Amino acid sequence: MALLKNMTRNILTFLILLTSLTSFGHAFHVALAKASYNAGEKTMEVTLEIESHDLEHWLEDKGMKIGHIEMIEKNTPTWHKLTGEILVHFAAQTDSQKLQFSVLGIEVARDGRAFVYLVAENVVPFKRIDWTFSLLMDHDDTQQNKLELIVNKKKYYAVFLNEKRTATIKLD
Repeated sequence: MALLKNMTRNILTFLILLTSLTSFGHAFHVALAKASYNAGEKTMEVTLEIESHDLEHWLEDKGMKIGHIEMIEKNTPTWHKLTGEILVHFAAQTDSQKLQFSVLGIEVARDGRAFVYLVAENVVPFKRIDWTFSLLMDHDDTQQNKLELIVNKKKYYAVFLNEKRTATIKLD
């Protein structure tokens, strides 16, 4: 009887610990953007880093049943719906033009991170750029997005929250 009580207590303790540990496993969500302005080529090159399952669930919330991102073939109707939705929620406007991004590709790493590669061409030099980075924000209130911009080897940063989905970066 004592052995059964100890086993039951140990199992309950294990379950309580397991539950409390898993609740801290994904306390908030982060998407990262690394943007680089190439003045010589007049391009803005961006890599978005997002958890693929978060992106898939966000798209499902929007009524898009896409399955696994890595299975989507480029230039299919599903690809165009997916990339179109991404571009609605990631955009930039300089002091002289709205950037026209294209999605070059999407790669999913073994650890579940999705990398979305974007480029905007014919970007004229600028002193100010307004970013919109609201990916995944309608899916989770704790979503935080962060952007790093490199211009002439200098780094600039912006943070985006559910209540602050746009940010302005002024170049020195």
